[in-house]
Amino acid sequence: MHAGIAVCDYEDDNTPVSHALRTGQLRVGHSHVLYAVCSMWTLWIFTVPSLRARDCSAAEKDALNLLFIGLPLLNITLPLIWKSFPFIYTTDVVVMGAIYAWKLWLPAAKAKEQK
Repeated sequence: MHAGIAVCDYEDDNTPVSHALRTGQLRVGHSHVLYAVCSMWTLWIFTVPSLRARDCSAAEKDALNLLFIGLPLLNITLPLIWKSFPFIYTTDVVVMGAIYAWKLWLPAAKAKEQK
């Protein structure tokens, strides 16, 4: 107890995880765990909710709703196939572009063809 505040002495904790955290050696491949997790979930955590929060068309809102449900499923299942964070992030970007194209640009192109 130091000045009424409980002080946690991590030097006495010799578990492998606490040692790795203290020395900065907790890594996945050549990346830190935080970098790897953030790179994989960035689109779902930041981009999709930001785009959903703004005023947009019904088709774009539908595309973003699909992405909000689909990206977590993709991020959970893809590491079962291949545990490459660049692959997962690239797949997320490609899926995001494909869903936007499916919901926004393809119906617009079909409407122009019918005119």
